[in-house]
Amino acid sequence: DYFCPLHPVFDNKQFERILRITPTLAEMILNRLAATDDWWTLSWDCTGKMSNAPQVKLVAALKMAAYGESFVAWQDYCQMGESTARECFSKLMKTLVDDDYFSDVYLRRMSKTDARNVEQLHAQMYGIRGCLGGLDVMLVPWGNCPSALRGQYQGRNKIPTIALEAACDYNLWFWHYFFGAPGSLNDINVWEQSPLLNDMTNGRIQDLDFDFEINGVTFHQLYWLVDGIYPRLSRFLKSIANPTLRIDREYAQWQEGKRKTIERGFGVLEKKFHCLVNPIQLYFIEDITKVVGGCIALHNMMVQVRVESDSRDSEDMYQLVAHNVPSYNVRAAENAINQEDADFVAAPMNYRQQKQDAEILGRQLRIVQYYWGELSDAYAHQSLQNAVKSELYYREHGADADVNELDLSYDPLAD
Repeated sequence: DYFCPLHPVFDNKQFERILRITPTLAEMILNRLAATDDWWTLSWDCTGKMSNAPQVKLVAALKMAAYGESFVAWQDYCQMGESTARECFSKLMKTLVDDDYFSDVYLRRMSKTDARNVEQLHAQMYGIRGCLGGLDVMLVPWGNCPSALRGQYQGRNKIPTIALEAACDYNLWFWHYFFGAPGSLNDINVWEQSPLLNDMTNGRIQDLDFDFEINGVTFHQLYWLVDGIYPRLSRFLKSIANPTLRIDREYAQWQEGKRKTIERGFGVLEKKFHCLVNPIQLYFIEDITKVVGGCIALHNMMVQVRVESDSRDSEDMYQLVAHNVPSYNVRAAENAINQEDADFVAAPMNYRQQKQDAEILGRQLRIVQYYWGELSDAYAHQSLQNAVKSELYYREHGADADVNELDLSYDPLAD
């Protein structure tokens, strides 16, 4: 039906519509799966019975991801038991997340080249420089949540959910995702646990920064578009809740409109993979995390295919670059031990180890405090917001426009 080399029942367009990926990607995934695990190859057991074909296993796993059905939903078509179907699904998602061949490309962290490409894309599409996309949180329902954890993971919808924090660009490529926080937490509580916050406070995000100009003002920190619940940080650009001036009104409309990129990304992700919408039938958060990461990897694969086939976008938007940025970039931490200190060299080993740990910890804390001071600068956030407002307003109304003009069409009671 799908993998016949001559005349398959379903053509390429139907293949992509049903299984969410192209036949070329399916062949690439299947070849990598077979190279890493013999379970994805054709074999015979001791009784001479042949195993399920690798193509059948892949189709079963992709259908369970795409439609979020039970593991027994496709056993009449794929001719496999529930345990085999569950294993197909788990092994596929685990390989997509853990295998370097996939994770280094489709789940990679943003590099300096990636940051410049994404910033140029948004400067073209949004008209404002320095933006890396949108950041927000969605909830994934947990169908087999243990009774002991229901109170912890049950939010306002009265069903157990797990929070997924993610950031994507205009092309809907997900550059960051964090999954595992209870769904009862709000966006700020999830943000406080996010590895993106750790990257901001340990110096890694600073390695991506470069200078850009908005309305004649030079800025040094790239930023994300967020909604009103997030704090006023120098790397966040928020809207204005109750604008009264025309300049504020137009800025709020622009920010809220462009921030829909992440909402659109979540919508496309849920539309493609119903396993993230229907209550997921797994017991352990670790397994569900692999499923979420695997779905994002499959989604990014199709984003790359779409970008490469669309002549309006640059073909090198998601070029593969070698980047070996350490996950914890603590500047000068390696110099924490002063080898010239005679007292330190002569001290007993346990004392030297304690002093070494204390000095490294002290330097790490000072580095975190320094970067947190830059990040939590409300004045920098306000300066960025004012520059964007002025850029949008003067571009629309001219350099001589009155920025203090009231927006008479705005009615706060109507909102």
